[in-house]
Amino acid sequence: MDRRDIPLTFLAAGAVALVLGATSIASSFLPSGSVGTAQLTDVAVTNPKLANGSVGALKLRGGAVTTEAIRNGTVQSVDLSWQLWRDLTATAGQQGPQGAAGPAGVAGAPAAAGAAGSAGAAGPVGPAGLTGSTGPAGPTGATGSTGATGPTSATGDTGATGPTGPGVTPAYGAFSSSTTQQPTPASTVIPVTYNNTDTTSAGVSLVGATPTASMLLAAGGVYNMQWSAQIAKTDAGTDIIDVWPQTAAFTAGACGTYADVVRSDSTTTLGAAGDRQIMTVNYLLTVPSNTCIRLVMSSLNVGFQLLATGVQAGPTRPAIPSIIMTVWRIA
Repeated sequence: MDRRDIPLTFLAAGAVALVLGATSIASSFLPSGSVGTAQLTDVAVTNPKLANGSVGALKLRGGAVTTEAIRNGTVQSVDLSWQLWRDLTATAGQQGPQGAAGPAGVAGAPAAAGAAGSAGAAGPVGPAGLTGSTGPAGPTGATGSTGATGPTSATGDTGATGPTGPGVTPAYGAFSSSTTQQPTPASTVIPVTYNNTDTTSAGVSLVGATPTASMLLAAGGVYNMQWSAQIAKTDAGTDIIDVWPQTAAFTAGACGTYADVVRSDSTTTLGAAGDRQIMTVNYLLTVPSNTCIRLVMSSLNVGFQLLATGVQAGPTRPAIPSIIMTVWRIA
């Protein structure tokens, strides 16, 4: 028997049923998913259920499946020998037509983002740009108008006048002598005397009958004491004369015992008869009220004198006192 004469019926894609005579192919001989007696239920395969071109006249050979073979829509089994079935199944059937494309599946969930790649190497530094030239200076803007003058502020109150300070009560006197005086006896302390008050005194006065050596300072304080004398030499030889001030307290209308003012001595030297010299000294004395002051002199040789000269002629000149003393309070 030629294999091409075996009637074959393809019922659906991937399912094959063989019907030969009155014997059907046992289910154990069919591949998994084939169409067998168990798969064909009542009216399972009918003309409306067969897709166009799936089983047609062209694909059925030798009347393998006929009207008589299909009863109640079921393909009945036909006789088929084992050898024939084996021969039939050993030969592959023809390639069926391409089935219609199925619908597109649902898009899957997006995949997780991948890890960031490592940073690439830094590119080379580009060349530095050239500095542009400075643009021209713009024109000077117009001068704005002068603003209005603000109001003058009120004058503040004048502060109260402070209390008057204690000040210094004026005290002064100027005295001189018109007589020549000598430091005799030698090596003795001799007071220098005055017989004239040269200005109206205030707070400073001579004490006792003139000529006198003592002057009274009624108010305590700081006094400036300045004197000048004309020293003359009456004999030969070099001699020295010393002059210095002394102070004493004024009590019971008289000056007490005098004491030297420290660091106050002044000296001058003459070396020939007839020599003359003006000797002048200035002191600052701080004393209490009612203090007596005087000037004293001493020399180892009596050839010294404080020389007084009367009015001179040719031309007329004023007299020269032997001593001039000025005293005034400064604080």
